[in-house]
Amino acid sequence: MNTGEFLNRLEDALRGKVSNQVIEANLQYYRDYITGEIRKGRTEEQVMDDLGDPRLIARTIIETQGGSGTGAGSGSSSASGYSYSQQAERSSYRSEKKVRRIQSWKVYLILILIIVVIFVIIGTVFSLAFRILLSPVFWALVMIGFAVQIFRGRR
Repeated sequence: MNTGEFLNRLEDALRGKVSNQVIEANLQYYRDYITGEIRKGRTEEQVMDDLGDPRLIARTIIETQGGSGTGAGSGSSSASGYSYSQQAERSSYRSEKKVRRIQSWKVYLILILIIVVIFVIIGTVFSLAFRILLSPVFWALVMIGFAVQIFRGRR
């Protein structure tokens, strides 16, 4: 979905359920938000993914406005109040998404570190065992041990 489709779907979902002022205020807000995010270097697709379904956003706007098509309570101050609320919700959603990504990244790092430590320990044990088996001192001690066993057995 691109910006135009998003804004059209949002407008269609709001039409007849809130005042034209609220519709225009929210369309302008989302148009500015999308443009600003793209200027920051994000792709249109990334911005659309973060925003989600425009019908769900419209439902929230309608609930916030009380669902009236016209009336005193549906002026621009309510629309701007909604925009602030919606922006806070989106920020919260993005923060949760980042936390999940960071947590999974940390989990993978910890697993990799544990595997590396296990391999280092196993490698060290085998290296020590190999060095001991090749050591002449080890074999001398083994021969002395056998000799002691043989002499003890003759008594």
